[in-house]
Amino acid sequence: MLEKEFSSSLGCDVRLTGDYRMSLFPRIAIEGSGIELEAPQVVRLLARGEHYSAAIKLLPFLHREVQIASVALRGGFLDLGALMVANKGPAPSAPQEISVPQVRSLTIEEFALVFGDESNVVALNKVQLDELELGREARLELDGSWLGEGIEMARVALRGGLQLGQALESATLKVRDLKLEFGDSGVSGLSGTWVWDQSLATISGETDWAQDSKSVHSHIEFRLGELITGGLQASYRQSPDAVPVVAEARFIFREYQLEFPEIGLAWAGQDIAGAGCYWLTQPAGLHLSLLAKVLDLDKISTFFPAGNARESDLPFNLSAELQVESANYSGAKARKVSVKIGSGRACSDITGPGP
Repeated sequence: MLEKEFSSSLGCDVRLTGDYRMSLFPRIAIEGSGIELEAPQVVRLLARGEHYSAAIKLLPFLHREVQIASVALRGGFLDLGALMVANKGPAPSAPQEISVPQVRSLTIEEFALVFGDESNVVALNKVQLDELELGREARLELDGSWLGEGIEMARVALRGGLQLGQALESATLKVRDLKLEFGDSGVSGLSGTWVWDQSLATISGETDWAQDSKSVHSHIEFRLGELITGGLQASYRQSPDAVPVVAEARFIFREYQLEFPEIGLAWAGQDIAGAGCYWLTQPAGLHLSLLAKVLDLDKISTFFPAGNARESDLPFNLSAELQVESANYSGAKARKVSVKIGSGRACSDITGPGP
């Protein structure tokens, strides 16, 4: 009976594989171990929960009103690859609103988001959502990490709000404080707004970061398909009055790297183009191959105050090659200049997450 009700509500097959118990006072509650979700068109499990519990307020329920006091899930996984397969098919002509009761408290702990072969996993240590209701913003706290082949690649802590569309056709994430850590390095104080649109199969958003007098503003869009592709625009200022460094790039997400087939930089009045990749390994790294027709090194040097620009200050390894047709420096001119920075690996060398 319970499995049938859960299956009808969630739109997939639900199996309760372990023991569970129910109570009716002072709240209608269920607690158990072992729950699995399947879809007919997918050969592997969509999700599994190790321990779960839920509580519904009794008095409103007696008046035919469902108010969920709490939902908790600990242990298990959600297979995002299987979920995308399950959702394939013709989209409805218009999103249909669904009726989901408000959830006062949703807690998820020790849960994993996997991508098919489990080589890339987002480990959710804890997710807390309060006052969750379709069409309204819920308070969100998240603490987790990203693992590649079992190696921790990055850690994330997020505080903000999440709003789901009335038909679950969209989601808006408002980030008020985001902290990212890569090994011993990291960045905090990130904020912005991100939107997922099911009909367009896109995730897009803007992020801001400021520290001391420096600031970065970026806009990124991900397009979800056989490959995750997209584009980004970013601007960096050393001070509020400084001329920004502006970057644009197109990217393709592959197993262990972000590939940039096109990069454009407007840097101190100079135009630089090229390609590169950011490898998602431990340690992480950035490789760039750039070309400029004319470059004024005197202007560019103002971005690197003496003693403050060290590769060790970066949260990743840097490897760059710059080819310049004509360069100006301290009144002297040179042609066919080649500059190399760092000793990191080339994009074609990336085959796994380890060093």
